[in-house]
Amino acid sequence: MSRTRPAMLVLTLLLALGAGRAPAEAAGPQAVGNGVLRTTAAGAAFVVQLDETHPPSFTYWDYTDDPPRVLSMADSPSAVDCLGELFGGQTIGLSAAASDSASPGEAVTLRAFLVDGGPGGPHRLSLKASRTNGAVVYFAPLRELESGTLTVSCPS
Repeated sequence: MSRTRPAMLVLTLLLALGAGRAPAEAAGPQAVGNGVLRTTAAGAAFVVQLDETHPPSFTYWDYTDDPPRVLSMADSPSAVDCLGELFGGQTIGLSAAASDSASPGEAVTLRAFLVDGGPGGPHRLSLKASRTNGAVVYFAPLRELESGTLTVSCPS
């Protein structure tokens, strides 16, 4: 089975579960979406739910390895910041404690940038995972979503 097939299965499941709904109006920054990205070696997929109607969550699967590497937000984010129009669209920066399947039991800090390209532009995602000493254990540069959707909203 190709490595992109599991990504598509995950994305299909996430869409069926309703993770693609737009965030409700709220006082703070929000992001809701899921999608598939193309990396240099294989595919990657993500799902994000940062709104007031669901518990906050962010998970990223990198299919370069078998089994896939999974980076997942462990608790509520320590920060969700509106960065304005950046990287071609409304951008949110997310910081949170996370887990990394490549290092079971080791706490990492996840930093992600989520970009809503709007109706005419591409949606984008970038993330970095670091140990508590600052050493980077994973980095995915800013990439356009190959498929999926991402809705980012910030208070006016």
